[in-house]
Amino acid sequence: MKRTSAFLFVFILTLLLASCKTDGGADRQTPAEKLNIYNMDNILIEYLEYQPEASEKSMLIWNRYKRIEGTEDFDFIGTLVVGLDIFERENTVTFLNADGVQLGYISYEYDKNGRKTQEHIYSSDGEHSNTVMSGLYHYDDDGRHIKTERYNKSNELVEYFINEYDGDGSFSRRIRYDGSGIPQDYSDKTTDA
Repeated sequence: MKRTSAFLFVFILTLLLASCKTDGGADRQTPAEKLNIYNMDNILIEYLEYQPEASEKSMLIWNRYKRIEGTEDFDFIGTLVVGLDIFERENTVTFLNADGVQLGYISYEYDKNGRKTQEHIYSSDGEHSNTVMSGLYHYDDDGRHIKTERYNKSNELVEYFINEYDGDGSFSRRIRYDGSGIPQDYSDKTTDA
């Protein structure tokens, strides 16, 4: 159970980081990009890499790698499968471990402007699923996604994410805080030349 909880926590963090903007598919990662995740000491601890050759019309595939503790090497730990609706918005994200076993998934709700408003996070044992957390999305006056809050079943704040933007209004990084406001890690979007 403890191992499943650890996988689920990492899964939830990863799913949120898989999309940097939530206004439909307008700013979805491109094949030349990856998402880096750093600890608060600026050490790269994991990354996600988009695999365009593996995707189909209704889904996107991301592969996830995590640093092997004490080395500079990374291990493949799983795949994110992003399901798209008819408007090419993310409607589900499923996390499969390295053996292809589903560990959980997220479903999303959108407002009339096409922005994500809520997420429902489920764990899965392959046959049974149950809601683990829910999330709320917040936007500024310019429509930029500025904050996501995650709550457990008891409606207690578990973690939240603050999105930062550069002077041009483009996403620059996301910082994850625990429920008490202590920064845990951050991510940025990079382009591989």
